[in-house]
Amino acid sequence: MKILKLEIENLASLKGKHVLDFTAPPLHQCGLFLIAGPTGSGKTTLLDALSLALYNELPRMGKISKRDIDQTGALVTRHTHHALARVTYRCASGTFISQWQISKNRNGNWRNYDFEVFDEAGNSMGLLRSEVATFNAERIGLDYEQFTRAIVLAQGEFAQFLKSGEDQRAALLEKITGDRIYRQLGKGAAERASGLLAQDKDLKNQQEGLRAQVLEPDQADALSAVVDGLNTNVQSQQKELHQRERALEIRKALNQAKSSLDARRRELAAAESRWTHWNSLHADSWSRHQALLPIESVVRQWSQASARLASAKNELLGLTADQTASRERLELHLERAQAWLPSRVDRATIVEQLDAHSEQVRRVAKRLNQKKEEAATLQAQFKQQVEFQTKLEWSGDRTAAEWSTALGRNQTECTQQLAEAESQLAACAAPGLDEDSAANWELRAEQWMQLESAWNAKNGRATQIQSALSTKRTQLAEIPDQLRARQHALLLATSKEQTAEAEWRYAALHAQVAAHRTELAAGHPCPLCGALEHPFAKDLPEIHPDDKKAARDRAQQARMDAELALKEAQRKQQGLQDELQLLERELEELGLDPLNAELREVKSSFPADWAEWGGERVRSHVRDWVAAKGRALEASKFLNGGNEASQRLERLEASREEVGVIERELNAIWPQETAVDEAVSAWKLAWKLEHGTLQSVNQRMERVEAAILLESEAVEACEREAQAILDELGLADLGAAHAQLIDGGKAQQLGKEREQLNIDRIQAVERVKEQETRVEELLENDAKEPEETLELRAKTAEEQLHAFQAERDARFAELQQHQGALKQIEVLERKRAQLLGDGEKWLKLHALIGDGEGKKFNKFAQQLTMGQLLAIANRRLKGLSDRYRFAEPDESGKLAVIDQHMAGERRGVNTLSGGETFLMSLGLALGLSDLASRNIQIGDLFIDEGFGTLDSEALEGVLDVLDRVQTAGGRNVGIISHVEGLKERVSTQVQLTPNGQGHSTLRVVPED
Repeated sequence: MKILKLEIENLASLKGKHVLDFTAPPLHQCGLFLIAGPTGSGKTTLLDALSLALYNELPRMGKISKRDIDQTGALVTRHTHHALARVTYRCASGTFISQWQISKNRNGNWRNYDFEVFDEAGNSMGLLRSEVATFNAERIGLDYEQFTRAIVLAQGEFAQFLKSGEDQRAALLEKITGDRIYRQLGKGAAERASGLLAQDKDLKNQQEGLRAQVLEPDQADALSAVVDGLNTNVQSQQKELHQRERALEIRKALNQAKSSLDARRRELAAAESRWTHWNSLHADSWSRHQALLPIESVVRQWSQASARLASAKNELLGLTADQTASRERLELHLERAQAWLPSRVDRATIVEQLDAHSEQVRRVAKRLNQKKEEAATLQAQFKQQVEFQTKLEWSGDRTAAEWSTALGRNQTECTQQLAEAESQLAACAAPGLDEDSAANWELRAEQWMQLESAWNAKNGRATQIQSALSTKRTQLAEIPDQLRARQHALLLATSKEQTAEAEWRYAALHAQVAAHRTELAAGHPCPLCGALEHPFAKDLPEIHPDDKKAARDRAQQARMDAELALKEAQRKQQGLQDELQLLERELEELGLDPLNAELREVKSSFPADWAEWGGERVRSHVRDWVAAKGRALEASKFLNGGNEASQRLERLEASREEVGVIERELNAIWPQETAVDEAVSAWKLAWKLEHGTLQSVNQRMERVEAAILLESEAVEACEREAQAILDELGLADLGAAHAQLIDGGKAQQLGKEREQLNIDRIQAVERVKEQETRVEELLENDAKEPEETLELRAKTAEEQLHAFQAERDARFAELQQHQGALKQIEVLERKRAQLLGDGEKWLKLHALIGDGEGKKFNKFAQQLTMGQLLAIANRRLKGLSDRYRFAEPDESGKLAVIDQHMAGERRGVNTLSGGETFLMSLGLALGLSDLASRNIQIGDLFIDEGFGTLDSEALEGVLDVLDRVQTAGGRNVGIISHVEGLKERVSTQVQLTPNGQGHSTLRVVPED
């Protein structure tokens, strides 16, 4: 796996976009490079961006979620709305781009993060967020923990690893190597074995509890015989109870049958009563109706024909009235048409006469409309001339004589006004004034006034600007002192924040250590030093990290306030400078001198006496002359317009007289208010409709008269057919017969009622007979004893049966409990045998590797891993130092080194100096990287801090080894440190420089 490019945007102190391109100079072929910068500048953030972009996980925070960023404010640069980490890497499968990013929505809340992978061409691989880390791990060949061991080496863990006891070292080695499976296997074996033994113990306890319920053999046999005897007694008593209950049931049935017999007899009496009542009401009418049934259809036909005959006669009377009314309406239409026509109307040609008269009326009306339009045009012209060419106001109510008088007065008034205007014009005369030059003089006077006004306004504004400039310059001179004071306050607040941060971290660490002290037990070794006595385990001082955290937060807020105050002063300074520039530019743009010169030039163009007046008086004088000239022209125009208006008035009066003549002609031939076309069309439609109505009435009368004849014949035929039966029954006519017939629906209802009443009588007799037979049968089987005696004997038999059953059930339950306990004991024995047989492998595995915490197997596995790791680390140490090698751990499990300069003396790692500890830790770290990358080609290695403990000679040796590591393995090796000496020895550097506002800039040197 080879990292090609790292892109960062707004992560921690790295605000903005930053790119490390390992395919471009100088990083593409340097091999060894330095990531340098002071503490807090963002060196470790570069490594965090790598693991974030590949796995969405950080060493100090674990997996990252939107909630972590919301609650802690960590990771994303403060006051930004978007963050990104993107890594381009090459592996055996190809080149891929893995990208992590997050942004805020328009409400200022963080959206969920995006986690994607693209191919080399930038096409998305279409993975879910949860699938990206697995995809990268499969392509790279390293999961997150293996990546941080093989590529990013954190020296703090290895220094702790060197000085820890065996148990703590095993835990650290497990964390570094990720071999947690051995602890889990040991713990799992112990848990499975413990579970098996617990289950077996539970089964044994159940067996012991069941044995208390088992009887002796002779006791069980005796109990079985007792149960058999009780079963015999129960069966005998059940037969006795059945006999008693049967006798009681027969007696109850007999009583019920007697009650039912009485009810049936009452029902029979009721049926007979209903039959008698119906006959009293309907027998006579029913018999008469039955006698008329042979001629029922004839009677009903006669009734229907008679009704139709009467209806037809009534209809004929109505049609006769309609015929008379229609003829009268036609005569009225003729009279109306006669009133319109000058000659006598003819019924046959009335329509043609009306059409000819209508055409004559339309011709006269057309001539009238044309003449009215001509008069209206003349009136409109007269009105326009009156309004625009005379001083008169238009009024349509004036007569011609009134208009003539008004026009005469207008002529006199216009003559007077013309004389007055000419007098005023002579008074306003001035040299150079005429109709052509007046407008030019007025325009130049306006220009004079505008220039004068503009110069006064700009001169006043210039005075205001000069005053404002003086004030702003005074304020700007005070700003540098304010800036120095606020910069000093920011430095002081930053220092206090760093102190508070350090105190809070110390308190948190102290609290953590104190928590470990509470776990120390007398007689048990300390995991750190191995001592059996623990004098500091008691009387622990009270530590409150939360107080320190609150102090840190206050200091942080104070620092932020100081930053804001400094920025505010800087913004104020910039604002004042901008305002000064604007005021100076405005003063320059006013242009007072050119404006004053233009004003003098305009004044010089006027005559000498006018120049003394001023622009406003000159303009007023010119306007007075123009006004007088205008009044003279207007009076002359009105004078001429009055003469033309008199002529138009004469033509208008002549046209109106012609209109009157035509109107009288039209009234003579059509005096109606309604238009001729509308009136004649309505008359013709009414005439046509009325003729149609009369014709329709005549046709209907013919049909009705024919119907009357047919119905009369039908009535006579019915009377002839029924006459014989009518004589036999003594009825006068079919009307009397129809009165005695019952309506069809009612007759059907009476027939059904009569039939149902007869059926009810017959069924009631049958039910009485059936119930009498039932009573006789029950009397034969009755016990002939009182009912109280029968109930007492049945109750006694039932109580005796319950007593036998209760005793039998109790003895049978004892027997069942005994038998059930025996069966359950056998089942539990089989379960124990199967449980121990199936779990035998877990019991054996527990004996070999199992314990409650998984230490046993984990310790064995870590010893093997430790031996392999120390062998690889010793090979790396040959290049770092010729003095020390790792020795095998002693019986206590503590790590030791072989001092080859001291004849192979074994020394504890606690005796090493800081530089020696770093060298041994680096050897371990390089060894672990080799161990983690045995099956994977790794092209990059990052070593984080630890170089500050080395002297110059050791530092040169370490750099030489790292150079060989990158040369031999083809790796890019990045050293992360703030040690100044490394800057002189490593030419290619990634420099991180803080800007004093919590952010850093990134620069690669030497720059390409």
